[in-house]
Amino acid sequence: MGLRLMGDEDAFQQSKDTVSMIVVIPVIFIFIILTITLFSRFAVKSFDVREVHHPLLMQRAVLSSDCFSDGNEIYAEKFTSERFENCLKIKGRNIGIKATLEYDGKKKEIYDNILMTNRDFLCHGKNICSDERYFVLVNDNGIKKGWINIFVIELKNE
Repeated sequence: MGLRLMGDEDAFQQSKDTVSMIVVIPVIFIFIILTITLFSRFAVKSFDVREVHHPLLMQRAVLSSDCFSDGNEIYAEKFTSERFENCLKIKGRNIGIKATLEYDGKKKEIYDNILMTNRDFLCHGKNICSDERYFVLVNDNGIKKGWINIFVIELKNE
């Protein structure tokens, strides 16, 4: 087998392949970058950190030993607005929480930032509202079955 020299046709084909690679590779990278940028914008717009914050506030209100529970049961005598406000520390923000405890035919309502909780008519649009109901055990001179309903409203500044 002999050595073959590159002819004009082979040199032309190699030049053509090199030019196409110089064009195709950057086009592929630009397409990948544009695709990632486009999808990341949609992902960021559909996710709001405050929507994650609400369930955490509700769980803290129901289960926290700082508030009125030991994690297993709610103590009726500790179920006060003052204790609730000291526990959650959300005063001065555009957020309000109303907790309603119902057990043994009794109903108690407490508030953290009462001025905000009376604005439930603003739950439409960009504001974030959540309303959850939990089964709880209530300690009021004995253990009783009950429900706690927690309403959270947060106004957006946008």
